Amino acid sequence: HVVRKDEQVQLLKGLGCEYVLNSTKEDFKKELKDLAAKLNATIAFDAINGDMARTLGEIMPANSHVHPYGSLSGEMVNKLEREDVGISFYFIENATFRKSVEASKKVVDEMFADMVSGSDIFKIKIA
Repeated sequence: HVVRKDEQVQLLKGLGCEYVLNSTKEDFKKELKDLAAKLNATIAFDAINGDMARTLGEIMPANSHVHPYGSLSGEMVNKLEREDVGISFYFIENATFRKSVEASKKVVDEMFADMVSGSDIFKIKIA
């Protein structure tokens, strides 16, 4: 998880999240790169897009993929600097989440089913 305040780091860790980084810290990129290497992380989901998508593309290992699913920054990044890190979009419509918990769960379930099946949207396979 990536957050922007120390209070959010503590909250998520208190809820049992093991890996939580603060993107406003000076050594954030190094911490993220080290953690991605340690965990062999090759997939990143990004609600912010913009600078965050560029950062993820910069630090992820070769043959990784960044999946923006929102654009909280208001900026769209459709190409990364590195050729060995891909980017593809899956935008979740905000209106879906305003309808009901059931509608939100349906969207998330469909996304996960697509990832597990390795279909054309995400082009990945989760074992």
